[in-house]
Amino acid sequence: MARNILSRATKVFSRDTESLEEIKRLMNGRLRPVEPQFCPDVAFALDAVRQDGEQTRRIEQLKAEKYRIVGLNISGLLYNGGHTGKNEFGLRCDYKPLVKKIVSMFAGGEDCRVLLAPHVIPRDSGVENDLEACWEVWRTLSPAEQGKVIVLDGKYDQGEVKYLIGLCDFFVGARMHSTIAALSQCVPAAGMAYSKKFAGVFQTAGVEEYVADMRQMDDSQILDRINELYEAKESARRQLRKIMPRVQEKVLSLFNDF
Repeated sequence: MARNILSRATKVFSRDTESLEEIKRLMNGRLRPVEPQFCPDVAFALDAVRQDGEQTRRIEQLKAEKYRIVGLNISGLLYNGGHTGKNEFGLRCDYKPLVKKIVSMFAGGEDCRVLLAPHVIPRDSGVENDLEACWEVWRTLSPAEQGKVIVLDGKYDQGEVKYLIGLCDFFVGARMHSTIAALSQCVPAAGMAYSKKFAGVFQTAGVEEYVADMRQMDDSQILDRINELYEAKESARRQLRKIMPRVQEKVLSLFNDF
């Protein structure tokens, strides 16, 4: 099906270089005189928009009081074991207890607050619902930990949630576009990968080492890796500030050609 669609395309773009090669292998010379082109994920150029609400003001106040804010996106899909509930992505780690350990690791610091940022919120309850997974994790925390954790209430559009992610000092996410929301604002972000797509997109931002592949790492290895990346976050921030303007310019220039 993909080959059929691509063979009729006037232009073909991919958001990472590995996928460019995959397209060429898939087509095996059957593309018309169309050369697949690289363009970063368009979400890198999405505007952040401030919503003047209670949660926004609370998080901004914590920022002003010099609290370290660590954002965490919890994937409802992974939390529920995938669509089948039988670990269809082949994760080596146990995602459900792992995300609670990540929250506890950061909430244990006196000067740290954790922001749980749902990214996929279907209208109906179901395995994809990040917000339900966030609240379920919150309910498992101790009262002291609960007081240090903010669950975004899901009443934000894509630009507004991006603004709140941009207030974080560090971000961890299993939904790739939640991590793009962070990276595009030069917030160091660790991607909890469940597929190969993370590596290519993070390479686009020059921080491919910030991917923790859950198909290859167990719980303790991922926790250690996230902690290492957190400690090195200022180095990543400097790298992002150098490369992100070029990434965003590349995305916007694509639309200038149409």
